[in-house]
Order: sequence, then C-alpha cells, then structure tokens
Amino acid sequence: MKGISPYTSTLRRVRYLKDLTGGCNIAFDPFRRLALTWYVRGISQNNPDGLNRVNNHVVNMAEEFSRTHFHPLKAIGGGKAQYELYLVLDPSKLGLKTYGRKSYAYFFPDLDDLSKYRKVDLRPGDVVYIPPGTGHRAANVLAAVITLPGFKPRNEWYIDKKIKRLYKGKVPYNEFLISVTSRYDVT
Repeated sequence: MKGISPYTSTLRRVRYLKDLTGGCNIAFDPFRRLALTWYVRGISQNNPDGLNRVNNHVVNMAEEFSRTHFHPLKAIGGGKAQYELYLVLDPSKLGLKTYGRKSYAYFFPDLDDLSKYRKVDLRPGDVVYIPPGTGHRAANVLAAVITLPGFKPRNEWYIDKKIKRLYKGKVPYNEFLISVTSRYDVT
C-alpha cells in the first residue's frame, strides 16, 4: 500500500515478547510487553508524529501502581491528540493470577469537575474507548492498550494529587502513589 512503510512485523505473539520495566505495574504480577512500540523515524517540526500511526503495548495494570491521568487535547510536543483503546484480556491465558481481584476502571469525562466520575467493571473481551481529555485509571486489568496515533512519551498529566486536594477522599484516587512526584502532576 502506498504511504505505509513496513517498519515492524505484522504479527507479534505477546507470549514471546520480553517484559519491559515501567508502565502501570512494577511489582504486582508485573507484565508489560511492547508489541508495537514508538518509532522515532520521520519525526520533524512539520511532522511531530513521524511514522507513529498506531502503538500497542500489553500491560497488567495493578491498582497500586496505576495513576489517574489524562492525555491532553493538544498533544505535548505537537502532532495529533492521543486516543486510546483498551482490549481487556484474560490474565490466565498469559500465566497471570487475579488473586480474586476485580478488574475495573475510573473515568473522569470533565477535567474541570473531577467529582463527576464513573466506575466501570471490566471483563476479558471488553473494549474501552478513551478520547483525549478524559481522565482515567484502570485497576487490576490486563489489557492490550492501543494508541492512535502512536504513544507519545510524556504526553500524560497525572491528577491523583489534584483529586485528593479538591475532594479529600470523596472521589477515588491512588493514595499509594500520591507521594511520587512528577513534573507531569496537575495539583
């Protein structure tokens, strides 16, 4: 096809990919595999997304290490805003245990009023669509995370500290990571 460069293979078997550190889980049954990673070729001032049309990583998001965040409507570093899809997977198929934990996600559609949120239980086979500008945090979820365009490093803002400050425990946030400081925290 014209305009599509074959820089990556078309098939990646997640079970054979190497676990990489980082992401939403560093200790509790960690699992993070990059099936289709960020590619720096083609990035320029006129084309800040470069060849990154799509990205995919499979990650086990434990509630202790998953931060409430959003991807801004205007992408950091330029280019197109980042949309996400979560394809919820069955952890037992990849040798992970659930330990009886329930899978769920919080969504904050109005970043100006974080008291308006929704908790959604998730099951293998569910597909979650997250547009830019929507706060979200998955907990105890193994998912193939697909980003369009591809994942943009540092293109997320963390809002757990802001939620704690404004709502003093009446709105869910991740207390476990509240002491972790990032220059991408919204306070």
